Amino acid sequence: MMKIWKTVTFTAFSALTLAACNNSPAEVDGPPVDPGTGNETSSAVESAPPIDQNESVGESSADDSTVNVITLDEALDVYWQEYPEAQIEGVDFDKDWGEWTYEITGVFDNREYEVEINAVNSEIMNVDEDDVDNDNRYLNFDSIMDPQEAIDIARQEVAEDATLEGWNLDVDDDQNRPEYEIEFEGTDDRDVTLHAETGDIIEIDN
Repeated sequence: MMKIWKTVTFTAFSALTLAACNNSPAEVDGPPVDPGTGNETSSAVESAPPIDQNESVGESSADDSTVNVITLDEALDVYWQEYPEAQIEGVDFDKDWGEWTYEITGVFDNREYEVEINAVNSEIMNVDEDDVDNDNRYLNFDSIMDPQEAIDIARQEVAEDATLEGWNLDVDDDQNRPEYEIEFEGTDDRDVTLHAETGDIIEIDN
């Protein structure tokens, strides 16, 4: 009787174990499927990186093409290194082949030297030598205003979109006074002449 009971118990336990195995979910290769739609689902959702609201796009500032040029004093130092104690007759500042240059004319050792200096790297680009005129007039830089100050005064007389084309500094033969002639280009090309010591406007040419 004991043997029969053990056999029944073992048989029942085996049946329960087999039923439990049959009810376990089957393993399926591949991504899980949404039972409602039949489409594959992803366990993780990739999102685009957040946009920085403080980042400016396509913003640029106006470029002043003369901000990196050497000053007039620095250009004069380059000239005087070649011709010490030379007396200066005039200075031209403009573009030559797309580059800003200083063209300084002075008298040294009874000869006139016109020196073209690159306004960005201070290199001497060209030197012309000539005879000295008898009626030369020379600049006194102790009393002459800085070119930028003269440009700021002259800019008040031209249109807002006017851009600097160049300037010339020399002594007027008739009035015997130092003058800046500032040249602008834009909607109305104008040349503004002013006293290089006082800043007074002398003439405006359209």
